[in-house]
Amino acid sequence: ATFMGQWKAKHNIPFVVAGKFRDFGKAFNSPGSIPFAVVVDKAGNVAKSGFMSGSQIASRVRQLLQD
Repeated sequence: ATFMGQWKAKHNIPFVVAGKFRDFGKAFNSPGSIPFAVVVDKAGNVAKSGFMSGSQIASRVRQLLQD
């Protein structure tokens, strides 16, 4: 927890970062399986979550960056 907090501060990351699946489940209402991706918009809202391929994630992120 200490390392994760320092890492987030160093890289100016103002959102939840899960280091363990257990932590991830608490942050995102028990996704139930890995892989599980969460794409967050500029306002910090979950824009898309669930199982996504790399191309689906990249496509959603590109779309959010244009907004």
